[in-house]
Amino acid sequence: YENIDSIKGSVHEKLINDKENAYMSYDLATIVKDVPVDININDIKYLGANHKELNKLYEDLEFFSFLKKDEVKVEQKPLDIKVIRNINDVKITKTCSIYLEILGDNYHQAEILGFGVYNEEDSFYLPFEVFMENPKVFDGIEKYTYDLKKLYVSLKKHDIYLDNVVFDTMLASYLLDYNVKDDIAYISNSFDFDIPFYETTYGKGKKLIKPNDDVIAYNTISKAKFIYETYNIFMDKLKSEELLKILEDIEMPLSYVLGDMEYDGVYVDKSVLKNMGEEINIKLDLLSRDIYNQAGMEFNISSPIQLGEVLFEKLDLPHGKKTKTGYSTSVEV
Repeated sequence: YENIDSIKGSVHEKLINDKENAYMSYDLATIVKDVPVDININDIKYLGANHKELNKLYEDLEFFSFLKKDEVKVEQKPLDIKVIRNINDVKITKTCSIYLEILGDNYHQAEILGFGVYNEEDSFYLPFEVFMENPKVFDGIEKYTYDLKKLYVSLKKHDIYLDNVVFDTMLASYLLDYNVKDDIAYISNSFDFDIPFYETTYGKGKKLIKPNDDVIAYNTISKAKFIYETYNIFMDKLKSEELLKILEDIEMPLSYVLGDMEYDGVYVDKSVLKNMGEEINIKLDLLSRDIYNQAGMEFNISSPIQLGEVLFEKLDLPHGKKTKTGYSTSVEV
């Protein structure tokens, strides 16, 4: 403002008109260094979490994932990485967890990469092409997984059905109000399992990356390990909250029903859709002509800028302030 006369045009005018606001903004942006403070650095030294107060805050704010993470501690065993090259090397004899990894987020179309498999005795990655040499390799063994529907639909495309899948960590998490997403990394991080997020490893959209088997092995075995090592925790919680029956009798059977619905889709008469489209186009044409007649001109109705000009300049209807992008044509206006 000491040099206001050297500033020309609209900027000069705005500075003059908004001088009070300018100084207020300057004041707000200034760090105040003379506030009276009655505490010293030792008073605010971090001494660790007060879990009692922290959990109360989590409950008040409904931060259920943080609350559950603070409640649960899982003893994690070291991770062994092994890639199966010969299907005859797979000799599972007891309950295990399996995680099906696909390349992409649409399991109806995505390429199947393979399985991460884990229990106290086994820890390996089974590429899908090796699995296909004997798709019955898991038969008869009880299995835990994450997202049973994805597993079911993905394999159904290859005429494969896995029996004895008795637990779904994704559905259990959903019933227990955890933050559930397609990417298992979200829920696993709530239990302090360090599993990379899907996009970190594989990318997304058109930029999908298929890494080498060692990288896929690490990811899939980590996920299977999480499923296996948290099974008892989820089971105890489901029992204590009387939700186990809902999981076993409703949610898991429903996964197969929904999977079949997704797989089969809906039968549609193309001619009916075509006729509907023609009728809609006729109605749109009539509405457009009515709009042009009332406006007294033709214009692009789908353009907010052109629509605003017609409504608020040509027809002089009430409107808000015009901005750089034109008039607002929102529903409220």
